[in-house]
Amino acid sequence: MFVKAFFLVVVVIIALSPATESVVLRQYNVFVNRGLREETISLDDDKDLVIKGNLIQVLPLPNNKDYAIKLEIDYDGTKNGYRAHYILTREEAVEVLRLSPSSLKSISG
Repeated sequence: MFVKAFFLVVVVIIALSPATESVVLRQYNVFVNRGLREETISLDDDKDLVIKGNLIQVLPLPNNKDYAIKLEIDYDGTKNGYRAHYILTREEAVEVLRLSPSSLKSISG
């Protein structure tokens, strides 16, 4: 009996709660130097502009080739202001194999 009553209350609450009507205007995914930027521009229920996004960049350490710094920024911009959350971590550096143009030409034939 209790389970049926609880289920009925949950269904009524869901049915009576207003649906959110946010509208996405634009979504961006941009590869920047050593990183990625994602951003969503939308309108909330009150038709106010909302900008949300994040930026991830990996920056080399000047005197250390074994590690790199990873910078993550999550941000929200609303009518109440701009808020950013920063995370800075140290990671092992990934070495990228680079070939000269003449090597690529000789490999491809």
